[in-house]
Amino acid sequence: MDKILTFIKDLIKSMILGIIISLVLIVISTLGAILVKRGNIKVTLEVVRSTLFIIGGFGLIVYAGFLLKRDARRPLENNEQWKEKFQVITFANVLLIINSLILISGIVIDNIRYYL
Repeated sequence: MDKILTFIKDLIKSMILGIIISLVLIVISTLGAILVKRGNIKVTLEVVRSTLFIIGGFGLIVYAGFLLKRDARRPLENNEQWKEKFQVITFANVLLIINSLILISGIVIDNIRYYL
């Protein structure tokens, strides 16, 4: 039972981290779109959506590389520091959760753009 609670706690931490990274990407790409494109809100949302899809997709490619390469699954060099943050979930799985949340944020932005 204790391991399940630890897993849920690690899952929530990685989801919060994914949401924070998504929000940072949204803010940076919004500022970039406003400064460079100077279009309406739809153009800005398209740039934000594209940024989230590109970064999330690239992150999933990196995750696939972790799955395919055996040496990438070896223990981290800073294993003790990692175990302080995430006790059950591995680095690759945290990467999967973060990139999935980035892509979900892109889907939400795409739906907002569609209904405007």
